[in-house]
Amino acid sequence: MKRRHIAIRLLLAGFFCGAIVAPLVAQEKSVRPGVNKPFDNPDVGQFIERFEREGREVFDQRKKIALACRIKPGMAIADVGAGTGLYTRMFSPEVGAKGKVYAVDISQKFVDHVLEGCKTLKMTNVEGVVCKPFSVNLPPGSIDLAFICATYHHFEYPYKTMRSIHRALRDGGQVVIVDYKRIKGVSSEWIMGHVRAGQETVTKEVLKAGFKLVGEEKFLKESYLMRFEKMAEGAPEEKENTGTLKTHTLRSEYQAGPTRVRVLLPDTIEKGKHYSALYVLPVEAGGGTRWGDALAEVRRGDLHNKHGLICVFPEFSHLPWFADHASDATIRQESYFLRDVLPLVEKIYPVKTGKAGRLLVGFSKSGWGAWSLLLRHPDTFARAAAWDAPLTKARPDQFGMGPIFGSQENFEKYKITTLLKQHAELLRPHKRLGLFGYGGFRTHHEQMHRRLDELKIPHAYADGPQRKHDWHSGWLAEAVEFLVAE
Repeated sequence: MKRRHIAIRLLLAGFFCGAIVAPLVAQEKSVRPGVNKPFDNPDVGQFIERFEREGREVFDQRKKIALACRIKPGMAIADVGAGTGLYTRMFSPEVGAKGKVYAVDISQKFVDHVLEGCKTLKMTNVEGVVCKPFSVNLPPGSIDLAFICATYHHFEYPYKTMRSIHRALRDGGQVVIVDYKRIKGVSSEWIMGHVRAGQETVTKEVLKAGFKLVGEEKFLKESYLMRFEKMAEGAPEEKENTGTLKTHTLRSEYQAGPTRVRVLLPDTIEKGKHYSALYVLPVEAGGGTRWGDALAEVRRGDLHNKHGLICVFPEFSHLPWFADHASDATIRQESYFLRDVLPLVEKIYPVKTGKAGRLLVGFSKSGWGAWSLLLRHPDTFARAAAWDAPLTKARPDQFGMGPIFGSQENFEKYKITTLLKQHAELLRPHKRLGLFGYGGFRTHHEQMHRRLDELKIPHAYADGPQRKHDWHSGWLAEAVEFLVAE
């Protein structure tokens, strides 16, 4: 973080959902590989001469910049890209004995130097943190302000780094960014060659990471100073809140980029009542509608009102198979669903929070997902219904499965036939699994029906009629009837 640090489309078989792999946002790559190499083993003395000298604007204007941070006693501040400690030393007396300053830098030598200097000055409220190229390494909810001066252009992974800052900030926490203006024909040749992005690009990147711009100071000539505020995670987007439909944006560490979660409420919400949540699982990345519109189908059947359900429509950045990839941290779909989507819904809406209030439905790959989620987490979900799904797949070799599971070894953890055998005894007392007709996966359903009978697992089963492979072919209402039955 110093100085600071910080399609291919796989056209597979037939008409089955899974023919296209199209992530919303590709896994973030380094935007400037090697930019922080000089800080692997820096000559601290030389950098003091470079950073703390007259003629360098952020040194000359340090008092005004510090004043613009609006520091109050007791605050916890992260000096991200602390370098030689100029601003860390200025912030320490401002936050006082009850406050804290984290000197965050990618260079161990810089952090050691800052701590040694603060110890000499008896600044006991300073803590050193050696960060990573993609994270500031601070605990969640630990700071009130992140200060990033002449450092953002050294972020190799700006989105991941800003997301780590978002997590570290307390509710309402702010970020102050000071960096060079990059204007063609105006900025120096050194700035144009050294600084990756100008103010407009930086603003877009920070907003994308879950912040809003709340202020800007104009007293600098070579640089800009912007103030951003952390937006509450999952806050409904006002422009998409229409009546009983609410839309939230999540920025999850388990996904490659921002994702939406739409929530459809019954027309009337009774005060004090808690409703079952029906998770309507997608078959495409993002908000794709190649296989129909699940939200529109629920509305067409008035299922949310008929059964008194809060219906949840989560989106995923990659083709959803509802699994965690073997190694890619941005394809952790199961973790995203369990750790981000469920908590969001249960924090904001009047849903039942126990197993009995969580229902799953899907078709094709999301039918697989509904069953695999319940079978891997039988104490979390009550029932799961699948229609026209490849439930007996033994290898991740079709329908875009390979890029999501990553390996056969990882796939084995999610294989439906194996999970059924493991949990057969737990599933026998109640009918928790539903299998409703087919479009192109009849053989899979017949084989699964026989397997369930062999294991003596009670289940709902309908062999047909054959329908078109999409959300609108008439199967959803029957599946939901099973899920809500007493």
